[in-house]
Amino acid sequence: MIVSYYWPPFGGTGVHRILKMCRYLSEQGHEIVVLTTKTAFSHVVDERLLDEVPEGVTVYRTNILEPTSFIKSSLKTSKSKVTTDVFQKDVTGFKARLAKWVRLNIFVPDAKIGWYPFAVREGKRIIKKHKPDVILSTSPPPTTSLVAMKLARWSGIKWLADFRDPWTEIFYFDTAKRLGYSDRINRRMEKNVLETCDHLTAVNDGFFPHLDLKSKTTILPNGFDNAELGKDVAGLGDKNEGFSIRYMGTMRVNDFVPVFFDLMNELIAENPELKDALRLEFYGSVAEEISSYYSRTPVEKNIRTFDYVPREEVSNLLLTASVQLLIIGKSRMQDQIFTTKLFEYIRTGKPVLGLGSATGSAAKVLEQTGCGTMYNHEDKPGMKKFILSAFNAWKSNSQMQTIDWDEVEKYNFKALAKQMSQIIESL
Repeated sequence: MIVSYYWPPFGGTGVHRILKMCRYLSEQGHEIVVLTTKTAFSHVVDERLLDEVPEGVTVYRTNILEPTSFIKSSLKTSKSKVTTDVFQKDVTGFKARLAKWVRLNIFVPDAKIGWYPFAVREGKRIIKKHKPDVILSTSPPPTTSLVAMKLARWSGIKWLADFRDPWTEIFYFDTAKRLGYSDRINRRMEKNVLETCDHLTAVNDGFFPHLDLKSKTTILPNGFDNAELGKDVAGLGDKNEGFSIRYMGTMRVNDFVPVFFDLMNELIAENPELKDALRLEFYGSVAEEISSYYSRTPVEKNIRTFDYVPREEVSNLLLTASVQLLIIGKSRMQDQIFTTKLFEYIRTGKPVLGLGSATGSAAKVLEQTGCGTMYNHEDKPGMKKFILSAFNAWKSNSQMQTIDWDEVEKYNFKALAKQMSQIIESL
């Protein structure tokens, strides 16, 4: 029994991991029922994702009380999309400040807590009808873990808690501090969940540094799906599309690397050939603070932005990119962050220019696979050397790196689901 707030047709990174696990667990013989919501507060809706749900998987959807309209009207960005950016910056106006305060201090652990009573009630009915052997919850939002904990305690069924991101250590709490009482409640909830679950999986270590959980934790990173990406690795991009540096996904406030845009302005000023060929392409929403910065500079003419792109189109865009841009945003946890796009990037074999911690987990993956290099946010010389090397390789239609495909294959979702299957079997 899977408990997940995010589920098709609601898309984005929140649904990607659990949907792939569901697919390959089903192939490996597991019978699956899913408990989710009728609606999700997601700016991404992709009906085609419903086709990826395996046959035989029964999905139950419940109502949810979610403060969507209040938060959206009070904290909307210039593009009318609400993201975690609102917790990382100062907001103006009484209504906006009140909405932010309420979101951080009343809706604990998150704004999805209104799903809890509906999910618990429906979950009990599902358990009586289907008699599952194991409950698998996926977080964030942490509310899913609270639902699973209640159902596990009520039924006595074994419970595997999966975490795609930290809970109380998540990056936006670096600047968006809760009041003391709400922080204590949140940490108490987290502690109860982690101590109650029979086993937990996390995409990286270091998510819960304040608790000793090694004996019940398995690190199960994100991955890629070969069914989405062709077996053949393309060259260094379509010459007709220019020298393309592509970024996939939301670019949040903490992903802002001014040095990168300063460097691109320097490069196009120094190299007319690069200026003519350069295509900086961002697929997904870009924080206003970032777009307003580069829009005042010459490189703005080389930048193109696009809204959400369906999964099948993403695969083609990755395979035809010249360089894939990866940004690990600034936070206390940046050394531990694995983004979903990292693993899709490495599967294509295209050079990955990473901006983040040069010694963090993402950097190690790029180094071990040979798929790219991670540079600290201020390392302009390193970034410059990489981009020029990639540009020269693009011009000569040659590879600029030697890839260890055996290392890459470790992050295949089919293999990762086999590991999760073994955990479920042991429970």
